[in-house]
Amino acid sequence: MSPFRTFFTEMIRHERKRVLAGLACAFVSAGGLGGGLLALAAPLRLLLDPNSSATLRSLLAEGAMGFTPPPWMVGWVPEETWAGVLTLFGVLLVVTVVGSASSYAHQALTTTACVRAIRRPAWGSRRMPSSSRRARRGTSCPARCATTRSST
Repeated sequence: MSPFRTFFTEMIRHERKRVLAGLACAFVSAGGLGGGLLALAAPLRLLLDPNSSATLRSLLAEGAMGFTPPPWMVGWVPEETWAGVLTLFGVLLVVTVVGSASSYAHQALTTTACVRAIRRPAWGSRRMPSSSRRARRGTSCPARCATTRSST
């Protein structure tokens, strides 16, 4: 079996919740990026065309962002152009922060799951081998110490 299949099956078998949570965070992060890029079209159109008489509320009602939001959401946008643009940039700021946090959570969760999956086949459990624990504490196997002392 290939190493990828070995580690992937170990990861799915033992770290399923962590992997699924990381996948959910990745989808939230990607949705935030896509939504933010899609939402930038309307305010950029207003900022780059100063002779336009359209407001952000009218552009949202027409579906200028690729979709038509519900009327209750359009009602929250101010009538003035600059106030509407600032409101939308505030929403984009929140979307960016949520997307960044979920991107970090995705990376942390999946890295932890991968490291644990790689470690598990080598040691067979979550604990380090007993010889490594002894070496870390500064003690070693008594039989080995006795042979080492007698030979010197």
